[in-house]
Amino acid sequence: FAGFEVATWISVLAFHTYGEWKKDDYMNIAKVHAGVIGGGQDEEFYKNLAFYDNREDYNTAGRIINPSAPYYPNTRDYYWQWDETANRKEYRSVRNSSESAFRKATFMIGVAVFNRIVAGIDTFRILRKIKSDVQEEDEFAAKKEGIKFKVKANPFGGNPGVKLAISHNF
Repeated sequence: FAGFEVATWISVLAFHTYGEWKKDDYMNIAKVHAGVIGGGQDEEFYKNLAFYDNREDYNTAGRIINPSAPYYPNTRDYYWQWDETANRKEYRSVRNSSESAFRKATFMIGVAVFNRIVAGIDTFRILRKIKSDVQEEDEFAAKKEGIKFKVKANPFGGNPGVKLAISHNF
């Protein structure tokens, strides 16, 4: 379980790092091929870049679908104009890779939690088996004749310990 835990957290780190690399890549593609000035825009802005050639297309389509929704202002911070459709499609692909990596990192955190739950259940099961084995040894020692060895172990409770008794019947 410990090895699986380590592998899971390495996977979380790897997926998150890869997602950040791809995020940097798609933001650079947007700067070079759509003229986006980075800084201050939210994720929704970068999501919309993948589907519209420019800000005016986004605002026009939005007004048709929902006239009361907020649209991007006519400022340089929210300007974009894709130079080619192929570059916009490449941007969308790289952005999807980034989002997928972040989702996988989140999924791996869930795997780590599940691993801990299973490890806890397994530990509880093993401890119950150990307690049962110790009780069986106590009963076996009481039935032997001659020299008797009695082992008592109590790994549970506030005063854990082991007791060993040796006796001989005459």
